[in-house]
Amino acid sequence: VATGHRPLWTGRFWALLDPTYAKRVLPLTASVSEHQPAAWTSFFFDLHILVFLIPAGLYRCVQKPTDANIFLLVLTMSSMYFAAVMVRLMVVLAPFACILGAVGLSHTIRVYAAQLRGASGGGRRQHDAPGSWRVAALMLLLLAGLLALFDFHSVWATSEAYSSPSIVLSARSSDGSSIVFDDYREAYAWLKHNTPQDSKVMAWWDYGYQIS
Repeated sequence: VATGHRPLWTGRFWALLDPTYAKRVLPLTASVSEHQPAAWTSFFFDLHILVFLIPAGLYRCVQKPTDANIFLLVLTMSSMYFAAVMVRLMVVLAPFACILGAVGLSHTIRVYAAQLRGASGGGRRQHDAPGSWRVAALMLLLLAGLLALFDFHSVWATSEAYSSPSIVLSARSSDGSSIVFDDYREAYAWLKHNTPQDSKVMAWWDYGYQIS
């Protein structure tokens, strides 16, 4: 910066391509929690049943390799890798996971719905197993139940994990009662009333944003 030259690619970019780069070259950046690799539990917590629908969507897109499907495949696989390397990029994966999961769900529903229509219309093929319409009906009911569970989980995760202000934290005790941690807000209020207006406060990362 002092010489007027800036690198074309920043350290965060190289950290995405090489997961070991930050630990070797930028240990300060690697120490931030949002720059850590995503755990499998993070994928399931944020995506829920989409984790199982994405492979079905991938299979469907590979079956019909149109320009749109190939584009969706590239975006999904790239964002999935980035989210695995850095947990903060889960938000980049989310829209593509929803689209690809919807593709897989739509194809699955279409297959089982066709079996039901064939059975109800008397057009069942001879090589279809007896009672296959029962399996189709059961699978459709199972998918409907999973979608309802996905909706419930999404509302719960939004209200419990992603709706609290960053300076007021909440948790649940063993008996189910809510606990509110107000320490951050109290500390910032103390700084506001006990330090000069133009004082300089040394803070780490997001605390500096909140103090400002």
